[in-house]
Amino acid sequence: MADTNPRLRRRPAPPVAAERPGERLADEPTGRRAIPPVVYLPVSPAPAADQGVVPLVELRRLGTGETALLAYTALDRLVDGLGPHQPWTLHETARLGEIEQRSPFDVVLFDQRVPAEVQHGGAR
Repeated sequence: MADTNPRLRRRPAPPVAAERPGERLADEPTGRRAIPPVVYLPVSPAPAADQGVVPLVELRRLGTGETALLAYTALDRLVDGLGPHQPWTLHETARLGEIEQRSPFDVVLFDQRVPAEVQHGGAR
């Protein structure tokens, strides 16, 4: 299903976040990427005592001042983009509006890499 919501757009990734070599997407000729029915979202780490608590989805402030929700189309892409220590949750794409009601964001960015120094457990 191609995205029709302008908020769900894939921005050009920074140079370190190039697409996998040779990867082909079904809707590549249109310049649009199919959005899967579920996405992996980064969440804040919960203390062990808080098991069962709804995780808080992490948002990122962009250089433009926009607030972004990072979404990943596969678990390996989340690990590639945010590191192996990033807690995550699986969420239905059609229900991203529920997250926006609790934590407003301006844009959804897919499969982005962030610098190691801002990853959970990253180099400081």
